[in-house]
Amino acid sequence: MFLSIVIPTYKSSAFIKKSIREIHYFLEENLLNFEIIIVNDSGDYNTWEKLKQICAELKNIKVYNLYKNFGQHYSNHIGFIKSKGDFIITMDDDSQNPPDQILKLLEEIKKSRVDLVVGVYKERKHTAVRLISSKLMNFLIKKVFKTPKNFKSSNFRLLSRSLINRIINSNPDFPYTTGQALKFASSIRNIQVKHKGSLRKKSSYNIFSLFSLAWNALTNYSNLPLRFVSLGGLL
Repeated sequence: MFLSIVIPTYKSSAFIKKSIREIHYFLEENLLNFEIIIVNDSGDYNTWEKLKQICAELKNIKVYNLYKNFGQHYSNHIGFIKSKGDFIITMDDDSQNPPDQILKLLEEIKKSRVDLVVGVYKERKHTAVRLISSKLMNFLIKKVFKTPKNFKSSNFRLLSRSLINRIINSNPDFPYTTGQALKFASSIRNIQVKHKGSLRKKSSYNIFSLFSLAWNALTNYSNLPLRFVSLGGLL
């Protein structure tokens, strides 16, 4: 088994080396075959310099630098294209996902033989804006993708290679990792995982980015806006 870890990062020079080392050391002790793919979503020069340093220090790490800020989901998509793993895990860059929880995802996907396993947090350590964002997106996801009643989404997820291939081949105008994963997965599963406080002092999310993501998800993965416009035109 070969595992790919995809980590989008943005303005994280203060903590990115600590976060990546923590993941790398755990994987090195517990898994023989892995790669860590870090996609720097532009942001700042210092983050890219730190990534080049850690790439030189540690094995099995690949780093990519986007020429401008495209967003977390686009960065994930680039990571998917570059990945070679039989399984692919997406994680945040700020140590909110303890590395030992990776084994929980792997055990679940092997046991249940599903396409997609998503970690759900018993107790979230997110900021208030991030919590609002999560609740709004989970509401939209249920409406748009008709997920099971108790299903919840998060950025800590494990995808099979066959699902990743379907996502890549869909060639989307707007990559939205959660939407693509749910759209192309033949089977999904939630599993409870631990969650830690972020090393990031200030969230990169704001009200504008929250609504921008929600609007793009609706217009690219749902016909609801078109139905409202059609109804308005009919009236």
